[in-house]
Order: sequence, then C-alpha cells, then structure tokens
Amino acid sequence: ADVDGALLVIDTKHGNAVHELSSEGLGRQLGPSLTAFFETYRNELLSGNYDFVQDVGLVERSQKPRK
Repeated sequence: ADVDGALLVIDTKHGNAVHELSSEGLGRQLGPSLTAFFETYRNELLSGNYDFVQDVGLVERSQKPRK
C-alpha cells in the first residue's frame, strides 16, 4: 500500500493489467500488464527524477529541478 492506502492489483480477467485499488474501488490503470508496469517503473527510476529518503527508506519523486 502507498501512503494513501491504495494497493496495486492485477486484473487477471483483462490481460493482467495493473490497477490502483483504494477504498473507493478499482482505480486508474498503471500498465497493460505486470511486465509493462515494471518496465515503466524501471525507466522512471533510471530517469534520475527520484530520490532515496534515507531516514524513511523510501523512494519519492524528486522536488529539485534537473540540471
């Protein structure tokens, strides 16, 4: 779960698409498949737009402008 309590779910009835799931139900699609979701996530991490927060042990989108 993320900080808002949303989970990631795989919809096995629709091509294994990855969606957000919150208390309100199935949310937006994050990827057409688990493989595609992981590839997109990997590419975002490698883009340099994320920072590791040492004190908390998590990765978050960077707030500083890129050079």
